Amino acid sequence: MVEKPCPFCHLETQGKRILSECETHVVILSNPRLMEGHTLVIPKIHAGAPFELPLGVQSALFTAALYWQKKIMTIFSELWDEPAGCDVSWHTRPFMQQSRLSIPGHAHIHLRPRYFQDDFYQKVSRHETAVFQEISPVHLDKLMGSLA
Repeated sequence: MVEKPCPFCHLETQGKRILSECETHVVILSNPRLMEGHTLVIPKIHAGAPFELPLGVQSALFTAALYWQKKIMTIFSELWDEPAGCDVSWHTRPFMQQSRLSIPGHAHIHLRPRYFQDDFYQKVSRHETAVFQEISPVHLDKLMGSLA
């Protein structure tokens, strides 16, 4: 199978989507986006997971994510005239294939502005109670033994 070139390693940083850039990472508006203001913090080093990055890059990446999370919450609280939240996530999914919607081979952090019962909640999150399961004592013992 021929691997696709990594779009984050060949990112055009001259476009209007760039919010900030430094020697370790770039912060861009996601395109495609899950919601308005969906932002990505992308290290300039190609690694499949954040724990594979050098400690200095990890630190810079997470510091940037925290800075932009606060900034996004402030901006969208004013824009929406109500308190905004901001989900922060990253996915380590080496089993996924790269697509227009997924770049699993290059670590990155998602920042997603949220408000009470927003569109994402209406379409996805409100169904999460059907997905979550209580952990049984047997599974808890097994997991604790494996993870300890």
